[in-house]
Amino acid sequence: WIGMLRPLNSEIFRFVSEAFHSLISPSICEVCQSRILELSSISKHICSVCEAEMPAFPDPNLVKNELFSNYSASELAISNAYALMRISSDHPWFRLIHALKYDSMPGIGLELGVLLGEELAKRGAVGFTAVVPVPIHHARLRERGFNQSDSIAKGIAQATGAQFRPNIVFRSKYTTSQTKLSSSERKSNVSEVFVINPKLNDMPQHLLVVDDVLTTGATLNSVAMALLCGGAVRADAAALVKA
Repeated sequence: WIGMLRPLNSEIFRFVSEAFHSLISPSICEVCQSRILELSSISKHICSVCEAEMPAFPDPNLVKNELFSNYSASELAISNAYALMRISSDHPWFRLIHALKYDSMPGIGLELGVLLGEELAKRGAVGFTAVVPVPIHHARLRERGFNQSDSIAKGIAQATGAQFRPNIVFRSKYTTSQTKLSSSERKSNVSEVFVINPKLNDMPQHLLVVDDVLTTGATLNSVAMALLCGGAVRADAAALVKA
């Protein structure tokens, strides 16, 4: 029964952490870091001024074409690639990613995931039947308390009506952060680290793999490759940010 309490403890931790953050800064915009005078219509963490200046949804064709600078056509397991916005790591909107990932604020991931799902629906890019978050290793899950990709994937699933399927694929190895690695090092770092759940009874034919940031595509492509090898017919990819 102790094992059953661990997920509950993680849920409680996330709830308390986000509630505490709201308590100490109840009206601070996570983008501009200023007091919120008027909330945005998309998130309780963003002011209306920043919402009006939100970066545009990038052309999916350009997002995918950039992946070919790192992969040949035979190496790329991703059929289509999407991002909510295209920004660099020093852009003010990237603070949302930092808050989501390191300040225990999964609500940001859910809100932006819904927004991304709505953008995909507007463009008819919703052929997938299941949304799969990029898994993190169980050791890192214990360290962080949650997987930021879960909340994003839940938001997309909520907006599109697709299934949220977090247990299709697992990360079998604890890998170093991709942040400071070169393109070739990123590929090597996540090569063959994702495995299909041996207890899986049904593999959806068309899936959307979800992460917080898409840089070279190494992580998302590695997950997509595992899914295709496991019986999926097609895997698309989506992230909040194309860096």
